Amino acid sequence: MPAHSLPELDVSLLSADYVDPPEGVDVTSDYGTPNLLFLYYYRLVSDSDREALKSLKNDIEAWNAWELAQAESQLNNQMRKDNLPTDDLLESRVKRTDYRAKVISALRQRSQSWLSETENRQYSIEVETDEDNMNQRLMDELQVRLESDERLPDQFDVVLRIINRIIAARRSDEFQQYQSTHVELKVNEDSNPEIKCISFTISEGEKKKRSDSVVVKIDYVNYRYQLDRNTWGENRDKAQDMIARGESIRRDMTLELCVNN
Repeated sequence: MPAHSLPELDVSLLSADYVDPPEGVDVTSDYGTPNLLFLYYYRLVSDSDREALKSLKNDIEAWNAWELAQAESQLNNQMRKDNLPTDDLLESRVKRTDYRAKVISALRQRSQSWLSETENRQYSIEVETDEDNMNQRLMDELQVRLESDERLPDQFDVVLRIINRIIAARRSDEFQQYQSTHVELKVNEDSNPEIKCISFTISEGEKKKRSDSVVVKIDYVNYRYQLDRNTWGENRDKAQDMIARGESIRRDMTLELCVNN
């Protein structure tokens, strides 16, 4: 399921009212798929910093809820047009969640005045080994690229292991896409947090050095953003309806992890 097979963002809906799903359609079971995740990393803080951390967390949660409501409205619109499935099959849940990730990526690149892009890195690698060792090789590759190169906390290893089990269980020729948003919630002089958005896709590689080997291609797209909390605060009141609609979705797609100082 290549990304280009997914419908495009409908820009006209960004300033419109929320679009409800087709009558009788319930897609809430989608929210447990790990194709789209929001991860918040906490450090222990002193009593004097507790309120500042709570305020930061509230801003991040509201922003992510707004994004998810916008994505859900876009999704509902595409289901109404029969451009996306409405059934509860696993492949349909994954396709809908991949579309949500596509919408959120588009929102971050074009329509959020409170968000500025500070880095954009895209690259591909291929992993070749035999069938029995492929899953461990993929796990090693993802750990090196995402935990070491991207400097994600060690706690992300738990998420990687879940994703790796899913990768191992699916067909070798199946396109798989994952996106995660990472925010370290910490109180410092700069109150505007860095947002790490990490996407990677897994697909079957084309070239083999050995006839009995397996080749898997991994495409990475990694962004850094800065969230301007003052600008978000100025716009937040106008976004309350979308925030309220997206909050329950955000809770189901969020993991909160405590990290060491």
